[in-house]
Amino acid sequence: MVHRSDLVALPVVVDGPRHLVDQVGAWIESRLGWQVTRGEALPARLRLVGVGGSSADASVDGVPLPSVALVGPDDDPIAATRLAQQVDAVVAWPAEHGTLAEVVADLVAGDPRVEVESTRVVGSAGGVGVTTIALALGALSAWRERPSLVVGRGDVPVPDVRQVPPEVLAGHRAWAASTGVPGVDGLRAVRVDAAVGRIAPPSGVRVVVDGGVVGPGALPGDAPGDVLVVRRDRPGLAAIEESGAAAVVLVDTGPRSATEVVRAAGGRLVVVVPWSARVARLHDACRLPGSLPGTVLAPLRRLDEQLDA
Repeated sequence: MVHRSDLVALPVVVDGPRHLVDQVGAWIESRLGWQVTRGEALPARLRLVGVGGSSADASVDGVPLPSVALVGPDDDPIAATRLAQQVDAVVAWPAEHGTLAEVVADLVAGDPRVEVESTRVVGSAGGVGVTTIALALGALSAWRERPSLVVGRGDVPVPDVRQVPPEVLAGHRAWAASTGVPGVDGLRAVRVDAAVGRIAPPSGVRVVVDGGVVGPGALPGDAPGDVLVVRRDRPGLAAIEESGAAAVVLVDTGPRSATEVVRAAGGRLVVVVPWSARVARLHDACRLPGSLPGTVLAPLRRLDEQLDA
């Protein structure tokens, strides 16, 4: 069974008469920590519907949403009976609001979308492009209509990006505390000034974390990465040999050969992206990742597909 703590920030769509929508929305956000959504950027994972709402038959990406009818003492009994036949469960509202979390936990227990997917991108040295790669991976996910949250450190090239303490991301407001990335619907970013531990975004949201630098430049609390960003240089080769990252992004500049990098990777996926003064200018102008050229995004799509698999 899914416990209440696993349902923190569950995205919920509420349908019904206006007074019910307002009342239920305020209650589930303040008492349960769930997030009311209209489904544009943040797909719902649950539907709460009252008598008088539209059909309870709803889906996301073709997958039916678990639906719960909220039936009040003044509702028309015939309409309430019809609604009950369309949903997965019925809760008397407000008399049984205390049972809602348990009812919903049972409904979403078998839904794999409640699992949080997180990718940590690290670099062999400062300035290799970790933030750029993290934003690009988040954008590729969002362009596939999968909401994504990028957690960056240092200079994050997103206008007015919000900085929060890392512990904020462990609560149910991780998505709300972030900033929308211009030009990429469904992508949000947030900046932190220390190593990040647990992150609790809404279910279904992919998380990409700028994990900083591995090796001698690492900060206390930094964790190993899933994706390692390197240049063709001695620190890059050393980082590959020491890192357990599943994939390597090679920024194609430096004195060593690409062959040496591939050999050091030992069979792990190596994705080569060009070094580009244009990308540096876009970073400086806070126009990433929406304006990234195809020469950068195209190689990263292969990595994005592997991570998603």
